[in-house]
Amino acid sequence: MFILTGNPLRSAGGYIIGRKEVGGTTGIATPTDTPWKIIDVARRYDGWADWVQDEENKLAVKNANKGKMTIHTKYDIVDFYSPSHTVWTTDNTTYVLTREEELPVLKGKSVSPEEINTTRAKIEAAYHRPQ
Repeated sequence: MFILTGNPLRSAGGYIIGRKEVGGTTGIATPTDTPWKIIDVARRYDGWADWVQDEENKLAVKNANKGKMTIHTKYDIVDFYSPSHTVWTTDNTTYVLTREEELPVLKGKSVSPEEINTTRAKIEAAYHRPQ
């Protein structure tokens, strides 16, 4: 069994897939059909492991880029067993996507709950994944 956290080659949204990696190779998705069980954990809005599908959504891109710096480095605080996570399986890979209360793009700003919900809806519109 392998447990991956913050995987930039995550087949369900990794940023490096199709882009140049260190050393110049092009990133390819982590296979899902290995003989080993894989648990692939990403924090929602971690731009390395949870990149947006609609890059025209500038708010979502900005949020994901901020998440690369603020969320990606903090996997030690993830409760792997939280029932709030979104979990699904493809082949021999189980994906775990955390539920994040704070949006990186709003971090440190004083905003109303309505503004948070509106911003979250705009950002989520850029993703095509299980909710």
